[in-house]
Amino acid sequence: MINDAEWAMTFLRKKVLESSEFWGTLPKERIDYVTKYLYDESYQRAAQINFNLFGMTQTCGPILDMAAGCGQFVFWSLKKGYDCYGIEPEQWKLDFIKEKIIRERYPKEWYARFIRGYGESLPFLDNHFQYINSDQTLEHVQNPDLVIKEMIRITKPGGGIHIRCPDYRGTFEAHYRLPWLPLFPHKIAKLFLRMLGRPSNGLDTLQYVTKNSIYKAIRKVERQYPGLGLTVMDVDQLQFNQKLRRKRLPGLSIFYLIYKCFRYSSCLFRSVTGVNIFIRVVKK
Repeated sequence: MINDAEWAMTFLRKKVLESSEFWGTLPKERIDYVTKYLYDESYQRAAQINFNLFGMTQTCGPILDMAAGCGQFVFWSLKKGYDCYGIEPEQWKLDFIKEKIIRERYPKEWYARFIRGYGESLPFLDNHFQYINSDQTLEHVQNPDLVIKEMIRITKPGGGIHIRCPDYRGTFEAHYRLPWLPLFPHKIAKLFLRMLGRPSNGLDTLQYVTKNSIYKAIRKVERQYPGLGLTVMDVDQLQFNQKLRRKRLPGLSIFYLIYKCFRYSSCLFRSVTGVNIFIRVVKK
């Protein structure tokens, strides 16, 4: 008889294989990694570093995961005592979450913490969440600017939003796992994919977000609401400066600029360039 873990891994592997319709066939090691990531909540342990960095404790207030996927971030957070919820648009993932709760004997009331919805119209009241986690989500939505506006709307004063996503000024596309031109025009990119025998369906689902476009969207929201006060920090720079301080070195901006230039050149056409920022809602 198949056990619960084997059932989950078999189901998720099937879903990962189905994604080849959008991105092409993945190598076996990548399929194995993605399947385990979707099931194994221990991959979310790094969230604790971010919670500590942004001053989040179990008593701070509710957390929202955008989008919840197969529930691994929410499950990990709930086990750690955080008041966490997830928003997820895909029904099969919500069905999987429900089945996992039953099979893993998690509290049945946890399922109510997963809501079907879309980032452009979040079904929550203003100022509801203390912290929002948006990990590799903005590039998949229909309207990134509207999603950013909605996340700011539902975040409490004093709370914040952690955004991680690709920066499409980079030279590697993580979904296709291919070298990529910065802001690769879709028409030319589709010809490139055809030449490699890869499907272009996935490309049609991607938004070319960049760090600059996200900053522009944030400033646009500020202009729309004069009483709104936001500060934005580069999380990579913050963590870099923390490492310098531990080594008793000065956190000069030039050091980080040199580091970023080195990182960009060493990653050319080999790994993704990412956005990693935290938006603090100072006042409303």
